[in-house]
Amino acid sequence: MVLARYLTTRGSARRVKWEMLVLLGLLLLCRGIGSTHGSPDDHAGDGDMMSLLDFKRAITSDPKRALATWNTSNPLCRWAGVACGRAHRGRVITSLGLAGQDLEGEITSSLGNLTFLKTLNLSENSFSGRLPPLGRLGKLEVLDLSRNSLRDAIPDGIANCSSLRILDLSENSLVGELHPKLGLLSGLSALDLHGNRLRGTIPPSLDNMTHLKVLGLENNSLSGSIPAELGKLSNLWILSLGENILSGGIPRCLGNLQQLRWMELDNNNLRGKIPVTLGNLQQLKLMDLSHSNLSGKIPRTLGNLQQLIMMNLSNNNLRGKIPVTLGNLQQLQLMDLSHNNLSGKIPRTLENLQQLMWMDLNNNNLRGKIPRTLGNLQQLLSMDLSHNNLEGDIPSNLGDLGQLYHLDLSDNKLKGIIP
Repeated sequence: MVLARYLTTRGSARRVKWEMLVLLGLLLLCRGIGSTHGSPDDHAGDGDMMSLLDFKRAITSDPKRALATWNTSNPLCRWAGVACGRAHRGRVITSLGLAGQDLEGEITSSLGNLTFLKTLNLSENSFSGRLPPLGRLGKLEVLDLSRNSLRDAIPDGIANCSSLRILDLSENSLVGELHPKLGLLSGLSALDLHGNRLRGTIPPSLDNMTHLKVLGLENNSLSGSIPAELGKLSNLWILSLGENILSGGIPRCLGNLQQLRWMELDNNNLRGKIPVTLGNLQQLKLMDLSHSNLSGKIPRTLGNLQQLIMMNLSNNNLRGKIPVTLGNLQQLQLMDLSHNNLSGKIPRTLENLQQLMWMDLNNNNLRGKIPRTLGNLQQLLSMDLSHNNLEGDIPSNLGDLGQLYHLDLSDNKLKGIIP
C-alpha cells in the first residue's frame, strides 16, 4: 500500500519512485541490453579480462566472495556478474552487474576500457573515491552506481556516453555543480542524482532530454529557480526537486507535463502562489509542496486531479478556504493541509473521499462545527483537527470510524459531552 509506506517514514515512500526507476531498467534489459549467455569463444575478450582483473585488484573487501570466480583459470564469460556478446577486437563484455555485494575499494579507470559495455551496475556497495572516467563507453545504456560512498564531482566526460538511457548516481557524496553538458544525454529516460551534495543551479539544458521519465534531484543543495524549460519534458513521470534551497515561484508551465505521476518540490525556499495550471496534471498521484513558503489560496483546479493519492501542502502560508472541489479527489488516501492560515469551515464535500486514510488540518484558523459527514470516512486511520477555532459538539458518529487509531481535536472551542 502506497500510504503505508508514507506513514512509516517519508523516505520509505520514495521507494515507490525508485521501484518505478528499476522498472524502467528492467524494461531496457528485456529489450536486449546485455546477454546472459557466454561468448561462443570462451577465450575471447583478453582485453576485457585484463581490465576486470585490474578492477579486482582495487577491491579491498569482498565478504560475499562475489569475485571468487574471477581468475584466469575460468573463462571470462563465466565470471560472476559478467555477461558477454560477440567478441570484437578483444572486447566481449556487454554487462557487468555486482549490485549489493558489499564490495569495498575504488572503481578503477580500467572499466573505461570495456567499450562494448551496455550495462554497468555496481549499486549498493561501499565503493569510495572518485567516479572513474567512463567517457569512452559510447555503447553504455545503463549506469547505476547508486548507494555507495563516491565523492568529488561528476566528470564532464560522462556526457560522451551518448547511448545512456538510465543514469543513477544517487545516494553518494558527490559534490560540485551539474554541468550543462548533461543536456547532451538526449536519450536519457531516467536521471537520478538524489541524496548527494550537489550545488549550483539546475541547468536549463536538461530540456534536451525529451525522452526523460524520471528526474530525481532531491536532497542536495541546489539553488536558484526551477527552470521553466522543465515544462518541455512532456514524457516526464517523476519530478523530484525537494529538499534543496531552490527559490522563486513554481513555473506555470509545469502544468504542461501531462504524463506526470509524482511531483515533489517540498522543503525549498519557494515563494508565490500554487499555479492553477497544476490542475491540468490529470495523471498525478503524488503532490508534495510542503515546507516551501508558498502563499495565496489553494487553487480550485486541484480538484481536477482525479488520480491523486497523496496531497501534502502543509507548512506554508496558504490562506483562504479549503476548496469544496477537493471533495472530487475520490482516490485520495492522504491529505495534509496543516500549519497554514486556512480559514472558513471544513467543506462537507470531504465526505466523498471514501479512500481517505490520513486527514491533517491542524494549526489553521478553521471555524464552525466539525461536519457529521466526516463520520462516513470509514477508511480513516488518523484525523487531526487540532489547533483551530472549531466549535460545537463532537459528532457522535465519529465513533463509527472503526479503523481510526489517532484522533486529535485539541485546542479548539468544542463543548458538550465526549460521545
